[in-house]
Amino acid sequence: MAQNDVIIIGAGPAGSTAARIMAEAGLKVLVIEKERMGRNKPCAGAISIRAFEELDIDYTDFVEREISGIRLYSPDNSVMEHDYGRTAGITVYRERFDSHLLQLAINAGAEVLTNTLARDIIRTGDSCEISFETDNKVIQSRSGKIIIAADGVFSRISKRSGLYHYTKSQLGICVQYEMEMKEKDINEMIGDSIEIYFGSSIAPDGYGWIFPKKHGVTVGVGFSLSKRKRKITDYLDLFVYEHPIASNKLKSARIFRKTGGLVPMKGVISQTYDDNILVVGDAAGQVSPLTAEGIYYSMICAKAAAQVGMEAVLNDNLSANNLKKYEKEWKKIVGGDLKRGILLNKLLLSEDRRINYLVNETRSNKDLRIMIADIIAGMGSLDEIIKKNYSTAFYYYFKGLIKGIYL
Repeated sequence: MAQNDVIIIGAGPAGSTAARIMAEAGLKVLVIEKERMGRNKPCAGAISIRAFEELDIDYTDFVEREISGIRLYSPDNSVMEHDYGRTAGITVYRERFDSHLLQLAINAGAEVLTNTLARDIIRTGDSCEISFETDNKVIQSRSGKIIIAADGVFSRISKRSGLYHYTKSQLGICVQYEMEMKEKDINEMIGDSIEIYFGSSIAPDGYGWIFPKKHGVTVGVGFSLSKRKRKITDYLDLFVYEHPIASNKLKSARIFRKTGGLVPMKGVISQTYDDNILVVGDAAGQVSPLTAEGIYYSMICAKAAAQVGMEAVLNDNLSANNLKKYEKEWKKIVGGDLKRGILLNKLLLSEDRRINYLVNETRSNKDLRIMIADIIAGMGSLDEIIKKNYSTAFYYYFKGLIKGIYL
């Protein structure tokens, strides 16, 4: 007999969200996290407001700054600026954000083992056994009816299950500085807007960013791993110290931490379920190929995993044939974003001239500006935004074809 209804590997946004929902429903939930509670995570820390609205989460305790606007800087240093006049998103530090989500799961009744490494998954009849190594190097095991692998881009559990298959071309790389900055300087230089900087010299097929917090900024660059031609930190330092606009904004900022890591930003793994297992978040590749934003997608997909997983446990049907409902569900909700984001990334970000064209065209067309801002800020699904602005999108794409921009 299984010791737990569900064992969740990883206590990031995906794992903690699934744990909270399933524990609130009365299931016996165990979360295994390799780091200590409150660990830092390489992440710019900007989250669309719709994540909290759709998951009914109060962000008061961990918000750093409410974001109401967005600025995009093209490679030729033109700027597109849009202000929503309301909160469109927030910025966070991941250690506080992740700790809050995990505490919600604990409050709901989930058991949590931190500083504990999940080593292997073994199927035993109608359940699975997870072997893990505690902080004092003792090997133990626990059994669960269903396993949710939310253990990140290098997911050991999905790999051991035969579901993991990332290639170099699917991975992005990012590096960032957490920088202290006086609140007065932040308000004057950046305000309540996130800033995105494009250009092949600082982030080929990706972008650089400056995201304001209460008393500092997160500054970074990210792009496809296959596009890297020199040390990733060289790209970041070029952005921070030599970019004509960013360097001026950051002249009073001081680095207090550097982080970096890999991001799955070029597609989802081919199958996100199997007998007794579901894969969510970065482990599944549920990250926007256009913006590399993963928090919203991981939490929404975790909700789908929790709902399908609960039904499977209650009906005692943990077969792959039954659990494939999870993949159908998350694809119905965010599959369009993840699929069409690859095409838009190639169409919009693959060449500097294409970005220059779009940013400069926003000066004379408010509808185009709002559409681009909505896409970058995650104000809705790609399908919703493009459908709403179809005539605008078609017009500027056709105009770009005539100009030779998209040839």
